[in-house]
Amino acid sequence: VGEKVFANDTMKRLFRSYFTNPFIEIGNHSFTHANKKYQQYYKKTEKVVEDFKLNADTLHLTNKIARLPGRNTWRINNKSRTDLEDTNAAADSLAAIGYSIFGWDLEWRYCSDSCMEVQEADLLLKDIENSFHNKKTFSNNSIILLAHDPMFGTRNNRQQLELFIQAVKKR
Repeated sequence: VGEKVFANDTMKRLFRSYFTNPFIEIGNHSFTHANKKYQQYYKKTEKVVEDFKLNADTLHLTNKIARLPGRNTWRINNKSRTDLEDTNAAADSLAAIGYSIFGWDLEWRYCSDSCMEVQEADLLLKDIENSFHNKKTFSNNSIILLAHDPMFGTRNNRQQLELFIQAVKKR
């Protein structure tokens, strides 16, 4: 999200470090993130496309990998899925100019609305196994897990992330 990159020097440094990290692929998630007004944002398809183009130009993004703000929408290799219909026109327009739009198969959430602890790693792994077993993923034999950086600001949540990564590596 372009606006976030330019929020402060720390974010600028972090973003620059992504370019030298061979384990990170940078995708386009819009410049404004719809200013968190998703219904209004998706009413103007041309503005959505402009927002993605602005982000690509500003951040010098070279690929056409994208995720739409606030929506779980897919457009990959003529295969599509849409969670909320208001994104169809924008997703189709971005796909028409070459974007592969990724959604997510499973979201790593907090344990409850009032709790700021993430779901435990072993429970998340069970959810992933169930998604594969029940063929609930967009593509066979792969899964995209949505998790947001701020979730891992606490010691316990970072520990759950480490446990999750270790368990996935073992499997």
